[in-house]
Parts: sequence; C-alpha cells; structure tokens
Amino acid sequence: MNKLTTQSFLKIFLGLFTSIIIVGCASNDTSQDITDDFSDLQILSKKSNDLKKNSQTSIETTPPSGSFSSLKTAKKLQSEGTYGKTDPFSKYSDSSSNILSNSLRLKGIIATDKVKYALVEYKSMPGHIEQGQIGGKTTQLLPMGVKVKKIDEKNQSVLLTLKGKTYQLSF
Repeated sequence: MNKLTTQSFLKIFLGLFTSIIIVGCASNDTSQDITDDFSDLQILSKKSNDLKKNSQTSIETTPPSGSFSSLKTAKKLQSEGTYGKTDPFSKYSDSSSNILSNSLRLKGIIATDKVKYALVEYKSMPGHIEQGQIGGKTTQLLPMGVKVKKIDEKNQSVLLTLKGKTYQLSF
C-alpha cells in the first residue's frame, strides 16, 4: 500500500512538473519586436530632458520663521521623567510600575529581638530580605534599585522605596 501511494505521488508530481515546463516554454505572441520597447524608452528620456531644460523653478531651502516649535533637549526630557531600564541588558527591571506586581509577594515576617526578616517570593524565587537590602545589589529577591526601608511586624507589612517613593508590601 505504501509503495502504491509513493508511485502515484511520483506520477502526479511528474505530470505537474512537465505541464509547468511546457507552459513556461511556450512562446507567446512573437509579432512584436523587442526593439520596440527600447525605442519607447528613448522617447521618454528625450521628453524628460526637454522638461528639465524648460523648467525654471527654484526651491526654497529655508523654512518659514515662526512656524516650527523647537524640540526639547535630551537633558530636559531626562529630567521630566524616567523611562525604561537604566541598564538595557540587565535581567532586572528598574521601573516603579512592577514593584508591587504579582511577581513580588510577601509570604510572612519573622522577628527576633535583634533582626527582622521578611519572607518573600520574587519571580518564583523564595527567600528572606532584611531592612537596608537593595534589589540587584545585595539581594535578587527585589526589583532593581528597590530598597527595604522598614519591616513592620505589627502591621505585617514591608515598606519599600524606589527613587524617593515609598511602597507598602503586605499580605
């Protein structure tokens, strides 16, 4: 059965291939001479040269004054806000929009007399963070540049800061 389908496939393929070759090699209308096409091009080029000689227009290169507003400088744009990553090749994001996203979750708080730990999960990586840690520098459990400001065991929350703004992470 398999041999039969292979043979029928080959027959169909050869039939289509030969018909394409025959149709492709068939001549069309041979009454037109090829030089007729080139003579049309010569006439067009003569017409375009005549138009160039006859045109006496001048192009104004200076824009009208007062119609355009000046663009902001790069320093002014940078001072108005921050966009994107500081390091485009970093696997961390340093934008404030994802600090409290679903990728960062507070799981619990452990407090002793000396040290407080916040149990967190960031991008499916569980671990603990302490007050003063900075994301991307001292821990990989926080987004880039985010600092742990305070761990509040009474309210079961963690205060995070990024670029002067404070965010609260809680259960």
